[in-house]
Amino acid sequence: MAPGSETVDAALLDAATQMDIDPLEDEDEPKEDAPIPPQQNNEEGIKILQLTRRYHLDAMNFIEIIHTASEAVSLLLSSRNKAEVTEAMDFFKVIDAYRVETARVSILTMPLTIQS
Repeated sequence: MAPGSETVDAALLDAATQMDIDPLEDEDEPKEDAPIPPQQNNEEGIKILQLTRRYHLDAMNFIEIIHTASEAVSLLLSSRNKAEVTEAMDFFKVIDAYRVETARVSILTMPLTIQS
């Protein structure tokens, strides 16, 4: 077809597009119909903050464990056992993917380990 000679189905133009939601309504604001009691809202907020604190403490503990383990695993890079060296290299490859600071030093020593 040549540009500008397209035909439009009249039935499509007659059908109005309808939305089920009101686009002007803000979904973040609480509904006025069901107010939350202040005490219940406060207790839920405290519980969420306690869980968030626990999550962050566990994450910090995990990071410390990984840092400590990386020191021990770096000793395995100089092992005579090929399986131990391979496992150590895999460990450092994974923690480097997660950008753990201690991985970079051990990864830089890997070529020296492979040469010897």
